[in-house]
Amino acid sequence: MGNMLQGAITAVIGIVIVLIVLCVISLILSLFSLLFYKSESSSSKNNNQAANPAPAKERTAIRQRIANKKANRRKSDDTEIVAVITAAIAASMNTTTDKLIVRSIHKVSSWNETAISQNQSKLF
Repeated sequence: MGNMLQGAITAVIGIVIVLIVLCVISLILSLFSLLFYKSESSSSKNNNQAANPAPAKERTAIRQRIANKKANRRKSDDTEIVAVITAAIAASMNTTTDKLIVRSIHKVSSWNETAISQNQSKLF
């Protein structure tokens, strides 16, 4: 019984120490946010003193550039996916990627796979 009580006390002390350390870390992080980030009130005062905000044309141009960057990122991701799929097909066929040409890739969902397998089983 004595060992059981001693183990329970040790567990409670450990949990309390962990909670205290987590609170200290949280306090330190909140102090960092106060030290290194400007408050909204000071930044709004600076914005009022600065020139007028960008005209609508500039804002739309910025939005367009952001959209173009996202589209380019998607295209490069697609190129990488095609390269990986081509390499996987070549590895499964024990050949090099020089002999393969991937013309299109279509995602097949699980219900499509089920429908295809059912239709193929009806044919054979």
